[in-house]
Amino acid sequence: MSTGIAGLVESTKEDFQNLGFDYRQGEYSANYANAYFQRIYPLVPSITDQENCLHTFEIGSLKDSHFIDLQNIYADIKFKVVHSDGTDLVADERVSIVNNISHNLFRSIDTSINQTLVSDHGRYNNFRSYVTNALSLSSSVKVESLISDGWLDDEDDAIVDVTDAQFTDAKTSINIRSAWISESKERHLYFKPHFDLATSPRFLPPSTVLKLDFTMADSKYLLLATKPTHPNPNMDYRLKIVSFVLEVGRILPSPEIITNVVSNSKPYNFPITRTTVRRFQINAGEHEVLINRIVNPIQLPYQLIVIPIQNTQFSDINKNPLVFSPHGIVKANLILNGSVLPANPYQIGSGEMRTYKLCQKVLGFTETGEKSNGITRYAYRRSKFYLAWDLTNCW
Repeated sequence: MSTGIAGLVESTKEDFQNLGFDYRQGEYSANYANAYFQRIYPLVPSITDQENCLHTFEIGSLKDSHFIDLQNIYADIKFKVVHSDGTDLVADERVSIVNNISHNLFRSIDTSINQTLVSDHGRYNNFRSYVTNALSLSSSVKVESLISDGWLDDEDDAIVDVTDAQFTDAKTSINIRSAWISESKERHLYFKPHFDLATSPRFLPPSTVLKLDFTMADSKYLLLATKPTHPNPNMDYRLKIVSFVLEVGRILPSPEIITNVVSNSKPYNFPITRTTVRRFQINAGEHEVLINRIVNPIQLPYQLIVIPIQNTQFSDINKNPLVFSPHGIVKANLILNGSVLPANPYQIGSGEMRTYKLCQKVLGFTETGEKSNGITRYAYRRSKFYLAWDLTNCW
């Protein structure tokens, strides 16, 4: 999808090659007049002692001559887990963090360019960021690279309910992640936050203000605990941001290039990959459910993924929000313009092997491929269940 932003002008790949800039992500040439990472602090010191606190950053100004490199925006964050009254954890408290904590921190990242909102209005940015990593990244990337972002996957047979046994077994992922934050130790994260505009290979031109509003997710989503083990039985837990800074790639090309780009009157189009999360509620006890108009027919997505999840998984610290199971689903299909996709519906149970392989294929993973997202048939049925449709495929 390409999104046009009024009032901006387009710069081309050739423009930046003329600058001595290597267009590949994150590689700056030594021939630049000025290329660097700028540390950006929140506009107003955030109140980190409150749930769902807001962190607002403004990058650039209307008089700024620097370009903004959208693919080199990093969040530098320190956090710790404390009691609800701000006191530190004591030894052996049974509280942990969810998998891939860095990409789960923010329930929304609102993006504005020159006071024009360009991000999707939907929430659940934390959930979509995790699902993107879990389903689309290969096992090697998760183990070798994403581990630095707090990736330690739950076991294939993980369950929704958080139990005491998960904290007493030294090998469980919940227990290992618990050790990371025990006694309120500070954790340091440095990662690229997921938001649509960051998928664009283009640069924001001079005289542009990029505003990012990060809204924290609720601690009951971010933390996992059984019952409080603190001497005060009513003591609750929360995740506290200690510090939050953005590092942004900025470049200052030659005056000739700036004049050429700014004087260009063409609209500035951003090719982006937009991922949207929509939540639909299904009442308990229903045997057959038809969800109408789940997508905008004018902007039909090329891929659709459905993940069943209990409401309490997003709001109960005793539930793991990142464990996905069928929850009683036995059959599913998609109706697109009157056509049923696939013609033979997905089945869970006797026809599960077919469903598993077709859904993995939609994501680009096959049993004969060199890469895998690490979701085995065993894990698919128990803790990593999803349904996927490729809307560009004629089936």
